[in-house]
Amino acid sequence: MKHCIADRFRALVSAGSSSFRCRNRTRGYVPRFEQLEPRFLLSTTTLSSYSTTAPIGVEVEAVQSSYAGDSIAAIQSIVAWEFDSLGDQEGWFNNPGATNNGVDGGSWNLVMSGTDPSLFGPGIGVVSSDSTIVEITMSSNDANVASQLFWKVSGDASFSEQRSVVFTLINDGAPHIYQIQLANDPDWTGTITQLRLDPVGVSNGGSVSIDSIRLLSTTISTTTAIGIGGDWHDPNTWSNGVPDQFTEVVIPSGTAVQMSGADHDSKSLLVEGTLLAVESGITNKTLTADWILVNGGSFNIGSSANPYDTHTFTVTLEGDNPSQDLPSLGISSNDAFLMVRNSGTLSLFGGVETSWTQLGTTASVGESSITLKEPVTWDIGDEIVIASTTFDMNEAETRTITNVVGQTVFLDAPLTYTHYGELQNYDNGKGTVYELDERAEVGLLSRSIKIQGDADSTTDGIGGHLMFMPSSGAIQIDGAELYHMGQKSRVARYPVHWHLAGDRTGDYVKNTSIHRSFNRAVVIHATHNVLVEQTVAYDHIGSGYFLENAVETGNKFYYNLGLVTREPVVGEEILPTDLGPKQFQISGPGTFWITNPDNEFVGNVAAGSQDGSGFWYAFPSRPLNQSTNDPQYAGVRPRNIALGLFQDNRAHSNAIGLDVDGGPNVVTEVAESSHYRPPTDANFSGFTAFANSINGVYFRGTSRLKLPNARLADNFQATMFAFGQTISDSLIVGVSENDFGGGLKRGFTVYDGPNIVRNVHFAGFNNPNAQIFSIIGAASRHANHIFEEITFDDPATPFKFPDSVQNRTLSRHWGFSLYDADGTFTGVAGKSIVFDHPMMRSDGDILLPTWQKAVVSQRKFGHLRLDHGLSAASQPTTTITRTGGPGTDASHTDIPLHEAFTQIGVVMNTDFVYTVNYDTTLSSIKIDMKLGDVHAGDFVYIRIVNPWANQQVTGIPAKNSEQEVRDSSTSAFYVNPNGHAFVKAVVQPDSTSLLIKVRKLLFPPNLPSPSGDFNADGNVGGADFLAWQRGFGKPLAFEIEGDANGDFDVDATDLNTWKNQFGSVGGSVVTSSTVSDSSLLNAFSTASITPVVLEPITQPLLLTASLVDAAQSMNMGIQTSTGHFFEFAFEEGDLIRENRIASVLELDDTTRSASSSATAVPNGKLATQAEETEEDRFKAAALDEVFANVFG
Repeated sequence: MKHCIADRFRALVSAGSSSFRCRNRTRGYVPRFEQLEPRFLLSTTTLSSYSTTAPIGVEVEAVQSSYAGDSIAAIQSIVAWEFDSLGDQEGWFNNPGATNNGVDGGSWNLVMSGTDPSLFGPGIGVVSSDSTIVEITMSSNDANVASQLFWKVSGDASFSEQRSVVFTLINDGAPHIYQIQLANDPDWTGTITQLRLDPVGVSNGGSVSIDSIRLLSTTISTTTAIGIGGDWHDPNTWSNGVPDQFTEVVIPSGTAVQMSGADHDSKSLLVEGTLLAVESGITNKTLTADWILVNGGSFNIGSSANPYDTHTFTVTLEGDNPSQDLPSLGISSNDAFLMVRNSGTLSLFGGVETSWTQLGTTASVGESSITLKEPVTWDIGDEIVIASTTFDMNEAETRTITNVVGQTVFLDAPLTYTHYGELQNYDNGKGTVYELDERAEVGLLSRSIKIQGDADSTTDGIGGHLMFMPSSGAIQIDGAELYHMGQKSRVARYPVHWHLAGDRTGDYVKNTSIHRSFNRAVVIHATHNVLVEQTVAYDHIGSGYFLENAVETGNKFYYNLGLVTREPVVGEEILPTDLGPKQFQISGPGTFWITNPDNEFVGNVAAGSQDGSGFWYAFPSRPLNQSTNDPQYAGVRPRNIALGLFQDNRAHSNAIGLDVDGGPNVVTEVAESSHYRPPTDANFSGFTAFANSINGVYFRGTSRLKLPNARLADNFQATMFAFGQTISDSLIVGVSENDFGGGLKRGFTVYDGPNIVRNVHFAGFNNPNAQIFSIIGAASRHANHIFEEITFDDPATPFKFPDSVQNRTLSRHWGFSLYDADGTFTGVAGKSIVFDHPMMRSDGDILLPTWQKAVVSQRKFGHLRLDHGLSAASQPTTTITRTGGPGTDASHTDIPLHEAFTQIGVVMNTDFVYTVNYDTTLSSIKIDMKLGDVHAGDFVYIRIVNPWANQQVTGIPAKNSEQEVRDSSTSAFYVNPNGHAFVKAVVQPDSTSLLIKVRKLLFPPNLPSPSGDFNADGNVGGADFLAWQRGFGKPLAFEIEGDANGDFDVDATDLNTWKNQFGSVGGSVVTSSTVSDSSLLNAFSTASITPVVLEPITQPLLLTASLVDAAQSMNMGIQTSTGHFFEFAFEEGDLIRENRIASVLELDDTTRSASSSATAVPNGKLATQAEETEEDRFKAAALDEVFANVFG
């Protein structure tokens, strides 16, 4: 029998809509040929869709390598035709398409002389499962390279295209070995009865010599390293011979196996001892396995002292059955993994190169070299990626290095796009020069240690994955390349993944590239204190650097590059956030997806999440997934945790550069509006954002969110802040020297606010494609955004507000003001800049000739919000008329669109009267007039015209005339004979807001305390409580809404009256001595009326989901030991109506849609973390103050 050796190869085989698995197997035979030849191992996944008439093309790329010194074991043949004997065709014959020159010299020699030459084998009877590889050794010089193997099974009358495989010949006239693997072909089944080989499709007169045709045995065997171990290729190392691709390999504890040869094959690899590779000789090395489990052992390639950096070591994970279970190992639904557990360790130390750098000069389209900002030690043949510097992340492009001279890198092909590469400087004229860095990043993809999925992963999305379990020992990866890793649409199958691993201090992945991943890049899952440094993640599906459960803390992400973060195909996403939505506030996926603030991000770059965000701080209300109910994380509330460190990061070519909003809902995992309320200032320092197609920065949260030392340029919008955030000591550029087009660029977005803009230099706005301000309709259009220490690069920069229909007609667009604190904006300190709308204009306004829709006003402004206790859909149409002040009368009709309230900007401290008219009688019984963005002593006049037949203003004194109200130095009101309420709202000392309450009167004024017969049926009972409740609505946090004793004020005396009238009428009174869960449940179940009153609570009270279910049809009140009253209102399946006591109750998201739980803690201080709605957006900072005043 003849033997041959196979060279290492890389193959890509394609055929129509089907694909071949080209496995990097390298097992073969000792050849009789003097020259070594490559071998091709092909396997089909499906052939049923092949056309029976159209030719099927296959492409195979061979890579030559040396095998000096290798000891390679044979695979046994079940059937073999060796053509060794002169003239003996061993039962094979040809059709007329081939001229038979007979068997001679160890080969069957033929000339392809006709159409469709075919060779037919003798009858056989081989069970398909016993042999799944057909090996053909042949040479050809025919111009046609499409060869095709056919087979028949029992019952087939003839050959068919369905039972065939096409493969590509190498037509250099030399012998080559082709192994066709058919294990996964559904048509290789039953008993194989005959083979047919068509050497070429259409003959071109070339010669073909068949050296052998074999059916190889594929029986899986097991071999175990014995003794102290030894070299992989030494038969004495193993119990059952040197492993091959059909061998399950076990390296037991106490045994060490060294990989010193070129190629190391196995079916699977269980490492309980030591498997290591130390660089030696001149050989590149490979290791192949379906999966590798390091189970208490160690897997080492190189070391920190002796890295594997001269040659390459490639590990290919070839498993293709992600549903595979390995019950004996406790593994389910997993394949193509490199897993570490049970104190096992992984050490990969490759060459330490410059992982990524930047251009030193601009690289223009068509150029075949680039200049870097620094010298590198990259090698010829290395693959690099050059990032986009425009809105389009797909302008990132890869090239292969052909030469390196100093800082110049020569490329294998000209550039398709221009990549910006210059530093820009902007002088504010006051001694500060801002450096703007928009230079393209250049990342190194090639590394000396490579772990990859197999070739077929490009079609089935089943790449390899690294998984580090909680019991793992040290994980050290430095200088590796991860290629075609991750498994599409599969949870927990990521290129690098610490899985529920806890504290991993000392673990790291550094100087590593991850490219063309099918599922994320680096995932840290309920794991802490991992270092991710100098890593390049290019072209991955879904969010890339990923903190999964919102409990991850102490992890350090230093100087990493992420680019081309792709949105999955709809239906293939793992999380809803991988698909977006693409909005001004929320856009996914995120190159860096950060669910817990307590981690460090320094010097990282997010260079391309075109449909999503670069850095996405997406905080859920509670931990996610397995951590939701994990006791060790019971107190974790990501939205209330201090920011770890965010310093000197950059984002470009994304939709949003830096997004702090859109945390996933704990139940649905859909992104939702989420306020970040850190206990201390959260400084997102030194951030650079350019070429982002929606926002450079978007913030939602309290005023503690700050953006110091930012560089924002060439963005659709530079900033968009939902509340009182601050940007300071920063540069905002409209159009820079990196002018790539892309339409109008905007600077500061006037959104909810009020924001602070301090010591900011505006440049590049004297350009037709740039404007300083953008106006977006805001849920709460606050006044008095504060500007101070503002500078411009060009004094002639035009100043304009966008003149859209919405901006002219909707108060949520025009009702704002910009306050020039020091005159650096308008030239005079204390002036305001307002939209040119009649309701904002007054005498003395200045309209400058170069300004558009913007005027300078000497007035002070406030934000008036009218809350009617109705949903957005039920809001009334409201007309507000301004009269009597220093300016033209004006009127505005507010048509409800999005908000659950009416809002308008008002001129403060003048004689203007704002008269509120409703188009119909209000369906609710309340109007809360909330005045914000004001200071002590500020005042405004408001008239409310007949919202109901009778109205009452509570909490402030009544006067006998409008003039007395005007003369009052504090808030006061007067109701005239027509029922119109005239109010002077005066801000109290040490306050920045004011709340005036107007209520519908259920009883005529001046009557004694009501008897309790609220429904006037002659009886006092539970029905009267329901009537009282309907009349006064459900309480907001911190107050009782219901003047139960008729004194036209709402205070603790009303609670006593309420209790006296209803607490003992057929119901239950629960005191602090009976607050156990069981007693409460019993009290609820036995109560004959509502409500149940809880006396002052001085010990912890847990309201469980079952208890809440029992009380679902009731209304349950709690009076705390501080004397404040709270009501838990059940409406539409939600615990809290409109979440109005979001700062009081804590919701259990897992039961929220059906029943909810709340926790009361001692002294009336209640846990706080309910989901927030748009209504909660009114003065987040003021809510914090109220909370502190009530509970502090």
